[in-house]
Amino acid sequence: MACGDQVQRQVAVLILALVAAALVLGTSHALPGIDLNVSSLFCGTDSAGAAAGMDARTCRSFPVSSWPAFWIVRKILFYLPPTAFVLLLVAIGRAGLFDRLPDAGRQRALAFAALAYFTGPILIANMMLKAWSGRPRPYQSLIHGSDMAFVPAGDFSGACRDNCSFVSGEAAAAGWLLWLIPLLPRRWRGPLARVLIAASVLTPLLRVAMGGHFLSDALLGWLLGVASLPLVIILATLANQLWNRRLRFSSQPPT
Repeated sequence: MACGDQVQRQVAVLILALVAAALVLGTSHALPGIDLNVSSLFCGTDSAGAAAGMDARTCRSFPVSSWPAFWIVRKILFYLPPTAFVLLLVAIGRAGLFDRLPDAGRQRALAFAALAYFTGPILIANMMLKAWSGRPRPYQSLIHGSDMAFVPAGDFSGACRDNCSFVSGEAAAAGWLLWLIPLLPRRWRGPLARVLIAASVLTPLLRVAMGGHFLSDALLGWLLGVASLPLVIILATLANQLWNRRLRFSSQPPT
């Protein structure tokens, strides 16, 4: 595939992800009951009191978070993306040190995938949005006796001060996992692709079920992970074009 065609495809993916994110954010902000009602499905509740939006039941806990089997699965899914990121760095380093990767296109693809992980899940999700959004997590705002009030998606006035709910960093890393499938060795691509797809889907579902994130946080985080590679490729392409234009301009003889 020509470079221009690849960039056009990435632009299309980025636009679709941004449109989907805008729809999720707008709907969740205008109809916060969606987040509340989905989280209520996983609440341990009783009829002793009423919580706004929780079907007149009081949320006492998120039982799934204490089930050992789900806890183990969540830990495996948590460490899968950073492990894949380290393996990408090792592959890039081996290629540069031993010159065992003569395919410059594949080496560039590995580098873009690694940079996308840093840009989307780490920089935008964890270092920026989760640090500044102020949105309390479900277990901080819905459980009976919690001291933080619920705020809808996109509302940055919440009481959370650090590692907040908006957006899910784990879901962002899970969305990014899908971009590893084209990089897999052909003989392993079939079975490993199924594992990566399952991990990509299961991670945001578990974060909601365990009370770690609202549905909108999980969906928006996942879409951020999907958009991370197209964003990196498009920015790198634009930077390269600007650099080449500057070089051509500087190489022209003075008139």
